[in-house]
Amino acid sequence: MQGSSRNKTLLFILVISLLANVVMLAYFGWIRESNHHNPHNGPGSPMAAFLQQELGFTAQQMEAYNKLRQQNRQKMKPLFEDVRLAKVHFYDFLNDEQINDSLLDAAASQIGEKQKVLDLQTLKNFRQLRTLCTEEQKKKYDSLITGVISNMWFTPRNGPPEKRK
Repeated sequence: MQGSSRNKTLLFILVISLLANVVMLAYFGWIRESNHHNPHNGPGSPMAAFLQQELGFTAQQMEAYNKLRQQNRQKMKPLFEDVRLAKVHFYDFLNDEQINDSLLDAAASQIGEKQKVLDLQTLKNFRQLRTLCTEEQKKKYDSLITGVISNMWFTPRNGPPEKRK
């Protein structure tokens, strides 16, 4: 029975890793490419529009945001790359029929650790952004940012829950 439980755990880890890999591919393949060629990337980005339109950021706040954004992008790029490389290494085992469960488990754990670092930095970035807000803006930021984050990462293919049937 213990082997069956371990196999289920490994299968679960594989499925989660595969889903995370799809998200990474979407980011690096589609989203990043479309933003790379987008002349409005940066000051005209959706986040910049959100800060100006929804929170009423001033020109000074937008300047501070753009500096913070550049700093955060420099921090995030290697973290995304670490996760990507860990997943590439993990899926190199696909054709290895001799691989044992402990090596697969260790490789999957590496992905999890790198993803953890990435998620912690993402949270830190959003907290830093919050420091640019006035007290009034913080209230609005706090109430709206959860939706913004959900739309960035977790929007299901068939729309938000209220639109699904």
